Amino acid sequence: PRVTVVGDLTPVSAEEDAALRALYLQRHPEAKGYSQFGDFGLYRIAVRDLYFVGGFGRAGWASAEA
Repeated sequence: PRVTVVGDLTPVSAEEDAALRALYLQRHPEAKGYSQFGDFGLYRIAVRDLYFVGGFGRAGWASAEA
């Protein structure tokens, strides 16, 4: 099974970055080396829709509210 997430992606604010980066590295310590690169960033997604594929004959769209 898999899900495609559709929504609006925005970078986290500069004020939130340090705290969220610390949380991210707590969960993914192996990322410490590349999390300091200039092209590494944290983003927030506002989910609008989901497309679920659960196997043969089991697929379809769902709204974020559902």
